[in-house]
Amino acid sequence: MAPRRYTGPLAAFWIFLLVAWGLNATAISMGIKTVLSRLGLCKAPTHMEFLQALMAFLQPVIVERGKPPSDEGCIVLCNHVNWADFVLDIVFLPRGVFVSRNALYVVFWPASFLRDWMFSDMIFFKRSKTVNSKAKQDLYDRVAQKCQDGRHVIVYAEGTRNNTGVQKPLKVGLIKLAYERGIPLYVSMVANKEAIVDEKRLSVTFGAEVRNAMSGLVRPGDHADFASFLKAAQGAWDGVWARTHKS
Repeated sequence: MAPRRYTGPLAAFWIFLLVAWGLNATAISMGIKTVLSRLGLCKAPTHMEFLQALMAFLQPVIVERGKPPSDEGCIVLCNHVNWADFVLDIVFLPRGVFVSRNALYVVFWPASFLRDWMFSDMIFFKRSKTVNSKAKQDLYDRVAQKCQDGRHVIVYAEGTRNNTGVQKPLKVGLIKLAYERGIPLYVSMVANKEAIVDEKRLSVTFGAEVRNAMSGLVRPGDHADFASFLKAAQGAWDGVWARTHKS
């Protein structure tokens, strides 16, 4: 089936349905199933079943899929483009977890609460213009604990939305955390996310092709100092960026 693209008011309507119906209705129905499973009345839904249900609304055609380089807990550097990130980036990862601003907890409520309750796949933090050392340390501790638990924690390494097609400098905070606490990292990017959902430019495409690419594993133990580790992380980022941003 050929891709179907909508813009303007029609795109706004579809975006509303994707959030209000696709995300929230899926989370609520699976929340009910989770409660029923604890009463022994049905089987509990899995994290991947939840993610695949969200993918069914967007209907992307996956033409290339990367292979995670490790099953152990990792930090995963991804590029933030738009709201499609919150479905497409995690579906390629084993036991994925998002790091997200508290504001999005409100925007996507009740799905944000329900998915975290069912699958523990969200870490929310308060974003501020001034550095709050205590809040920053708390965030870093929660990320490290998720990795210790064997989860793959998604970090939007440029620190902001970037739909320009031009690389921005990497934020080093959580990369430094990975080095200091011995957490391996790798890069995962999905090409053509801007075609799926663009909430700022009011565009939605159902059935668009997407490609996922991943880097190899960057291990802190293979580097004598943070500068060397950061250089390797940047090299992994540059390599995957080049593969997913072909002209």
